[in-house]
Amino acid sequence: MKKIRLLISLLAVLLITSGCLSESEMGEDIMIFEELSKNKPTVEWKQRMDEGDDLFTDENINATNEVLNSYINSLKKLWR
Repeated sequence: MKKIRLLISLLAVLLITSGCLSESEMGEDIMIFEELSKNKPTVEWKQRMDEGDDLFTDENINATNEVLNSYINSLKKLWR
């Protein structure tokens, strides 16, 4: 269980340093999961793709979203 909490804390730190999550939002564990789900890097990738950046494709963004969603859901289950 300590490893799971450490993983979630590390993810929260990553979100804070990337600007996706404020330090005040870290207090609520559920909020962290919601923020992880809402602020995946794929949101920005999709915007960049829509603006003409050919580095990203719908297929790759969708595949990444599936992996990230699965990972976040696994963390939620382990956290409970």
